[in-house]
Amino acid sequence: YRNYPEVRFTSEAIEWIWMYTRGLVWHIKLLANAVLQYVKDNHRSIVYPTDVKSKIQDIAQKEYCEQFFDGINAKDQDKYERLVIDAMQSLSSTFSACISKNILLQLLTSEGLAPEYRMSPDQLETALSNLIKLRLLNYSEANKGYYFPVDLYRLYFRTQQEYPFIFKKISDIEPSFIPVQPI
Repeated sequence: YRNYPEVRFTSEAIEWIWMYTRGLVWHIKLLANAVLQYVKDNHRSIVYPTDVKSKIQDIAQKEYCEQFFDGINAKDQDKYERLVIDAMQSLSSTFSACISKNILLQLLTSEGLAPEYRMSPDQLETALSNLIKLRLLNYSEANKGYYFPVDLYRLYFRTQQEYPFIFKKISDIEPSFIPVQPI
């Protein structure tokens, strides 16, 4: 690094930066600079994966990630996409966790939800399709589930819960049906 020529990244630290950002250039720069400053402040010359992990939350903030919502319009118009995002981030406790459509259906079509937030299976399908087009979600054929292709998305959306009741409804789903399978 030009400003810190004495600091070196381990190959594992570089892998973690890639895991979190998947090549989002601006976010790579933000994360790398935060990590470099952290290492310099601690008078070290090697960057480890734990350093990257400790600084990712500094990047998963509104001022750096709000554009992730750019393809989703006003709250009322695209409320279903936002509900799916809230459900996905609530269910995705780890990187690359795959969530099946059946789990999303159980959660988002539940009679326990207020009618204005309850989705039909067709509305869920449309919302998932739109989120895939926006590249905010991917589908894994192997795991038969949806996941965030960039972990920074999952981490950011966890800080932006618009529908906190979604998280509360998760406890109503049979735990054995919640697939958290890495892809």
